[in-house]
Amino acid sequence: MRPGDKLIFYLTKIMKFGGLAEVTSDYFEDHTRVFKSEKKPVLSAAEGPGEDYPFRVNVKPEIVLTPEQYLDVKEIAPRMEYTKKWPAEHWRLAPSASSGQASRGTSTRFRSRTTTSSSPR
Repeated sequence: MRPGDKLIFYLTKIMKFGGLAEVTSDYFEDHTRVFKSEKKPVLSAAEGPGEDYPFRVNVKPEIVLTPEQYLDVKEIAPRMEYTKKWPAEHWRLAPSASSGQASRGTSTRFRSRTTTSSSPR
């Protein structure tokens, strides 16, 4: 990822898209814990660190949806450039496996699906 790229935020537990952001920095490494995972708890020092997401970018929110506005992944993901690379029966795995990077066409479709009441926060 590099400055100017677009990211769509995928909410894995509920299979919804929640927002669109623009990358504003080159990637950097930071091991500061971002969130606590329900699936992979932090392990002891002897067992290892658990989940670590060290490669990050800074972003600028472009569209932040409220829960009522979240977009159903089933309506958008099948038309995303990245998901087309997956076998039809497994496309639902693609949003959580990808970096979330959106092509120009995907971010345009995302914008067209959102209402004017969405705004950056």
